[in-house]
Amino acid sequence: MSVRRFTDRIASGKTMILRGVMVFAVFVFLIFSGGPAGFAAETETAAEGETAAETETAAEEETAAETESAAETETAAETETDAETETTADEIRAEFLGDEFPEDEEAYLEQEEEWYDPGDGEEWYDLANEEEWYDPWEGEGSGKTSLIAHTGMAGQAAQNSLLAFDLAGQFGYWGIETDLRWSKDHVLLCYHDEKLEEHSSGSGAVWDRNWSYIRDCYVVAGNTDYYGAQKVCLFEDYLDTCKAYGCDAVIDVKYCPNGYKKMLKAAYDMVVEKDMLDQAIFQCSVVSYLEELRDLDGKLRLWLLCGKKGAYDGNKISSARSDLDCEAVCVPVVNKDIVNYIHANDMLCVYYQTDNQDTQRKYFSMGVDLIMENGKHT
Repeated sequence: MSVRRFTDRIASGKTMILRGVMVFAVFVFLIFSGGPAGFAAETETAAEGETAAETETAAEEETAAETESAAETETAAETETDAETETTADEIRAEFLGDEFPEDEEAYLEQEEEWYDPGDGEEWYDLANEEEWYDPWEGEGSGKTSLIAHTGMAGQAAQNSLLAFDLAGQFGYWGIETDLRWSKDHVLLCYHDEKLEEHSSGSGAVWDRNWSYIRDCYVVAGNTDYYGAQKVCLFEDYLDTCKAYGCDAVIDVKYCPNGYKKMLKAAYDMVVEKDMLDQAIFQCSVVSYLEELRDLDGKLRLWLLCGKKGAYDGNKISSARSDLDCEAVCVPVVNKDIVNYIHANDMLCVYYQTDNQDTQRKYFSMGVDLIMENGKHT
């Protein structure tokens, strides 16, 4: 055999071996893939998977676009709502703070010459005839049956403190007045001013501070000479004190930018829980707050609180009775005409405030029904 023929046989053998290996590999592949049908299924599955992935991606992109669009719409709506809320809040706050005389007070008063101001020198009543005066200090006990302790007995202790409320109860006042606010975390408390730094050891707006901060603040307003500064009092403790001494609770509702409706509802619910509906009075200068309270309870005792200008506003006073069914109007200025007009609308006239006993006698002689004082007499 020639060398050439031997070489050709070797090459032919290699080719046959290679073909055998390839056939074997195909055979193995078909076995593990389930044959031609399995291979086709895998191809189809792969195609479906790719299509599903593309569909899912498209859906996610669409969802993301919709979410982004919805978020933009919601943000725009919130911005518009915030603007409306801010405007409303500013208007309400103006009602709390803006009820004063115009800048030209004298010109304003001259328009109504028939008004009588006890401080203008016209003594229409007979000062010598003291028998006609009603003296709240006469009679048995303390004689304070027609006096309200303003922010507690603030003439003897720190205002709106538990001690001031307790002293007022001990002295037998007809009622004890306080100022209602609540903290950032919605705890009802007694504090007069909007900012803690104005009359306490704390700082910041009441509605921006949690109770955990406020409870450690000391009130320095009122008289701290005898008992020193006192901690801020919880509204619940104030109610408990009024109930224990049988004093009416006169609750002056203050400006609340962090949910005034919820604050009023919480205060009302607490009064109901303590069975004090007949003993509790809510007073406020803002009609919308009083309307909210009236919606909560048709029999709730309400007082309209007026500023100097509002005391001469006949429409405001008459609507307090006809629209809100208030039982009293609380005024910082008083004359016989004001008293008569309030009485003509079937409401009590409450004056705030004076500690001067001679002035108290004058106003009682004019027909004023109740007077607020701090318990520090002059």
